[in-house]
Formats: sequence, C-alpha cells, structure tokens
Amino acid sequence: MFKRMYRRRAPLLALALTALSLTALVRPDGSFRLQIDSSPSAIGAAESQADFSVFAGITFDGSVRAIDIAEIAQLEARLLRMHGVLSAESIATTQTPQSVDDDIEVKSLYHRQLDSPERAEALWQAAQDDPLNKGRLLSADNRTIALVVDARGDTPLARQAIATTLRQVIVDAFAHRTDVGVNMTSAPLISASIGGLLIRQLGIVLPVAMIGFAMLIWLSFRSWPLILVSLVAVAAANLWTLAALVMFGWSLNLVTIIIPPLVMALCVANVTHVLAACSDNGQIEDSLSELRLPMLLTIITTTIGLLALAVTDLVSIQQFAILGAIGAMASGFAAWTFVPAAIRLFQIQPTMWPPMESRLVAGANRVAAFVIAHDKTVVRTGVVALVVLTIGALLVEPGARYIRDLPRTHPERQAYESISALFGGANTFQIDIEGAGQDAILLPEILSAVDRLQTWLEARPDVGSAISLPDYVKSIHQALQSGEPAQWKIPDDSSLIKQMMIIAAPRDIYQYTDLNFSRLHIRINTPVVETQALRQL
Repeated sequence: MFKRMYRRRAPLLALALTALSLTALVRPDGSFRLQIDSSPSAIGAAESQADFSVFAGITFDGSVRAIDIAEIAQLEARLLRMHGVLSAESIATTQTPQSVDDDIEVKSLYHRQLDSPERAEALWQAAQDDPLNKGRLLSADNRTIALVVDARGDTPLARQAIATTLRQVIVDAFAHRTDVGVNMTSAPLISASIGGLLIRQLGIVLPVAMIGFAMLIWLSFRSWPLILVSLVAVAAANLWTLAALVMFGWSLNLVTIIIPPLVMALCVANVTHVLAACSDNGQIEDSLSELRLPMLLTIITTTIGLLALAVTDLVSIQQFAILGAIGAMASGFAAWTFVPAAIRLFQIQPTMWPPMESRLVAGANRVAAFVIAHDKTVVRTGVVALVVLTIGALLVEPGARYIRDLPRTHPERQAYESISALFGGANTFQIDIEGAGQDAILLPEILSAVDRLQTWLEARPDVGSAISLPDYVKSIHQALQSGEPAQWKIPDDSSLIKQMMIIAAPRDIYQYTDLNFSRLHIRINTPVVETQALRQL
C-alpha cells in the first residue's frame, strides 16, 4: 500500500495542490491576490482602525508673506473636497480670538488678512506670537508651517492610497515654488515604505537562501538534476503555504513575512533527509518506509510547537502559528512527493559525494567522542546555559520601532525626523478626561488641574507639546482683556468661563471637548516611536 501510494497517488495529490494553490494566488487577469499589510494594527499594536493623520511641514526659505498664507488656505479647501478627508488645519485657517476695538473677534489668519490687507504683516506677526500656534502649527524659527490633515480609510490599502494622494496634491501645490520645501509623514505612508522594504529584502533573502541550498546539494551529491528537484520541492511548499494564507483572507504582515524563509528552512531539512536516505538504500520505497516514522514525528512535533503560539491574543501571532504549522506539514509532504517521484521519473540515483560524506562522518564521530568523554561537563554546561538564556529571555522587552526600522537615508524616515524636530514630535496620542455632567469641565479648578497636568507633561523630555481646552480658555480671556500678556490665565469665575465659550469659542475648540463641555481631550505630540516607550509614557 505504501509503495503504491508513493508511486501514483502522492505525486498526483501534490500536483493537484499546486494547481489549486496557483488558482488561489493568481487572479484571472494575472495579478496576485497576495497582499502586504505592514501597519502597526496588523500585528496588534495600538492604531486607529480607520482614522489617521497626515502631517506636512511646509518650509519657506524667506519670510512668509500674505500670499503664502492664502496659498495654504486654498490648498486646505482643495484637500477638504477630497475623498476620505475629514478635516485640515494650519495657522492659515485655525480660528483664534483677538481683541479688536474693545470687542473680540474670532477669525482665521487668512480671513483677517483678506479683510485688512494693509495689516497683513502685523497680523502675521500676531499669529507668530500666539501661544496657540507656536510650536504646534508654526516652528520656533517661524519658517515652517504645519498642515495637519485628518482622514479616514476602511482598510490599510485605502489609507495608504488616501495618504499617497494627499502627499501628491500637497507636493504639487508648491511644485512651482523653488523657495518652498515640503516634508510629509503619516502612519500609512510609513507602513507602505516598511512593506516595500520588506518585499525588497525578501526578494534578496529568498534567492540567496535558494543559492545556498543549491550549493549544499551540489557539495553533498554533485548532481544538477537533484538541485532542480530540491528547489521545486521548496517552491511547492512555499506556494501551498502562501495559498493557504490567501484562502484564509489574510495578508503578509511584519510577523508573517518570515513564513517563506521558515518554510524554506524546514523543507530544506526534509529534502536533505530524503536524499540522504535514498543515497543509503537503492530502493526508494524501502528508504522512505524506514524514514517515514522519524520524519513524521519530526513534522508532528514541529507543528505542535508552532500551534502552541496560537494561544496568544495577538492575531498576527495566531496567523504565524497556523501558517507555520501548515508550512511544516507542506514542507514534509513536498519532500516526500516531489523528490521520490522525480528520482524515479528521471532515474536519478542520489549518491553522497565520498569526500563530503567522510568529512561529515568524521566530524560527527569527533563530536560524539567528545560528548561521551566529557558527559558531566556537557550536561553542566547545558544546564548553566539554559538558566542564563532563560533569564535573558525574561529580560527581553517587547516593542516595535516602526520608523527606525527604515534606513537613516530613507526619505520617509528623514521626513518624519525633520517634522519631529520642528514640532516636538510627529507622533500624537490623546488623554481623555470625562466630567460628571454638562459644563463639568468648565469649572476653574478642573481647568487649572488640567493646565498643571499639561505643564508637567511638557516638562518631560519625551513630550514635545500638549494642548487642550485650558489653552483656548486662556487665549479667549486674554483677548477679552485687550490682549494684555498678564491676562493669559484661567479666570476664577465659572460663569465667566461659560459666557466666554458662548460668545468667543472658535470652532477648533471642539477638537478638545464636546458640545456639552462634559469631557476634554489633551492632544500630545511626542518624538517617541518605540511602542514600549509609548506604553510607559
């Protein structure tokens, strides 16, 4: 029965699996269904599933003019008409309160300059000095204006497409200006760059590994046909595994991207075992009969070990466990089917090259003799190594450094680091504070406590800036007091604060609170990119 299965059924089943895998991987138009998702959310890191931000730094070589502010405002208007864009903010369009003729005016810089073009320079100077803008929407040297676009995409590919389109539109808007430079960063853009880098690296690693495997087969058996057969088996095992990934509806991510090299390593070991067994015994069926139990046990234990990883809550690790187990079984099946069938079909007799065999046997004998002669020392050393390595494993801190996975010369990393240096970090997160009811967060003691929290946060080296409702309250109060610098403070009267919100609250204030003033948000910019450091922060 065993011989009959290997003569007919197993090779036919392997060919059928290959045909089915090609059907699963390739669309009728010739494109591949296999997708890459290198976003942090794909491996379980904290990231919004739909909303994301694009952060652009627009740097002017000379002084910023009124026409420049108008150009940025018009660009924002175009961006807001684009699919997926939720909002856009810059120093040109953000509303700020100002004292004008014993009254308070809430307008954007762009509209103020339109209304009073003769005061354009003075208005620009006032915007530069506004604490709501400095360090958040305008760099410290007053030469780089931040443009923050919030957008939404339902899938990683949709987010990457929207972010790429936004970048193109923003870059094209200033393409005619030789005195303007644009840097942009966004999580989808970084993810796309990391995905592309992974694919390029995989395109190097896999061929190099295949060449190394071919050299091993050549040194061992000195047979070109055996090299070809072995590479076909490795390719088939990877093909079956990747087809399973597509059929499950998954994408390659930062974890599962290592599945192809893993399957290749497992298949190389299994193919080498089959070739060595056929070299020792002239009858293929007899060789496989002797080999099937130890190989089957090896495959089963490897599969169980990989499946043990599936108990984690991280989806990416679960996918790696399942695909690794499928790859382990696929590598064994490919070695058991393609190699024997090809040996029989082309009448190849695997023969270990005598010099290689003698060296391997001699080396193995020396190692065995050493272990037998120093058995106690070997055991003690192994126990000590196990203890030391276990302690080291427990000290490993999990984390990811997405942007720093890119080379220092990569444009995405350079853009991220440039913006991060100018604005205290291009990475943002939010602290939500919920009050007891309507107008709860307008109490002076609550606003003062939040203001103290922001001051403490901004004093930390891992925080670039923090902005929230108290900053707007202080800005409105200062405008009501004729712009006196000493009036940049939170009033002690809660009734006055409520009145201020009614008569002078800019629309941008609702990025940091709700309509009922029952909760507020502190938006924090940080240069930290490592997930472990972010969790600690």
